[in-house]
Amino acid sequence: MFLCVAMATVFFTACGSSNTKTEAPAEAAEEVAEEAAEEVSAAEAPAGVPEGTKAPAISLKTLAGETYTLEQFKGKYVVLDFWASWCPDCRKETPALIELYNQYNAKGVEFLGISFDDDAAKLTEAVEKYNIPWPQVTELKKWKETEINKDYKIAWIPSFYIINPEGNVEFFSVTADKLADKLAEIIK
Repeated sequence: MFLCVAMATVFFTACGSSNTKTEAPAEAAEEVAEEAAEEVSAAEAPAGVPEGTKAPAISLKTLAGETYTLEQFKGKYVVLDFWASWCPDCRKETPALIELYNQYNAKGVEFLGISFDDDAAKLTEAVEKYNIPWPQVTELKKWKETEINKDYKIAWIPSFYIINPEGNVEFFSVTADKLADKLAEIIK
């Protein structure tokens, strides 16, 4: 519950005010809330689908109607990026993910974005704004209402999975730094 309140405080403090003037106490409160949310996210985010187990099936569409399945990536490593355009931590991790994509896609690692946006225009705007090069699929439903959330047990976003060439969960994390370390370890 604390996590949800901290995240809501950060989100609404950062995004909800149209007043461009900020007072020092408000800035300090926002910093404290952000730091608390980051500490809680890394420390308390559950492990998701256990490493070494078969990855749940994926069959989701892009906004253009193209279907992506996990099966089509069989034989390759694939990074699943669970995120949303409204998520401050997701936006913060995006530049690091783009660097990882640029480094590892040429080595055969596929990336698939799985968005928890329920607004197609906002998803499109974010993908264009951040120049995200990998495909984005979505159910266009609220995060907790999606089937993919239930299958992958997503309790925090961003969340990253590495699925190995056999279709098993190789790795799970909520930080791009740990994802980078694991990719460096397994992709030579």
